[in-house]
Amino acid sequence: MGSLSDRFGRKPILLISLTVTTVCYAFIATALTLGSLIVFGAASLLAGLAEANVVTARSAISDVIAPAERNRFFGYIYLSRSSAYIVGPLVGGKLADPRLMLWFNYGTLLGGIHSARYQDRGNRCCVGETNPPESRHRVSYGEAFTNLAAVVTDGHLRRLYWLNFLFYLAIFGFFRCYPMYLVD
Repeated sequence: MGSLSDRFGRKPILLISLTVTTVCYAFIATALTLGSLIVFGAASLLAGLAEANVVTARSAISDVIAPAERNRFFGYIYLSRSSAYIVGPLVGGKLADPRLMLWFNYGTLLGGIHSARYQDRGNRCCVGETNPPESRHRVSYGEAFTNLAAVVTDGHLRRLYWLNFLFYLAIFGFFRCYPMYLVD
């Protein structure tokens, strides 16, 4: 995502990413309503890839914020993301009360919380393009795959990469599953 935003601009990549994420969460909600594990898995995978837009948001901050202030603004991104894990389920759990909204069910709960969180981040960035066309450069798609290959070929860091992967798999697996228990 970072390379794509360097080539095509921050705004279009963020908008495309947020649109894909929102559509995927609608598919996740539909899959949960229909009980389709295949649609759920495919939509979750694609949503996870599209959610890599944090890199683009950080690049946009780097484009417009002075270096001395960047860490504070990077912190705001992570503060808003972390807050969404707490506030989203609380609000969604209250909205899931059938006495308040009859049409609101588990599928709309999961899809709505996540898509609203990402749409909010996109609206702040839609003011204008932060990466002007004259500063853009070509993207080497082969280099992106070569960088991914380095993850498994660097023997010294390979164990750390796998450990990091397992931690994130556990954390995000938890955050994908615990709303089911909150609703029940």
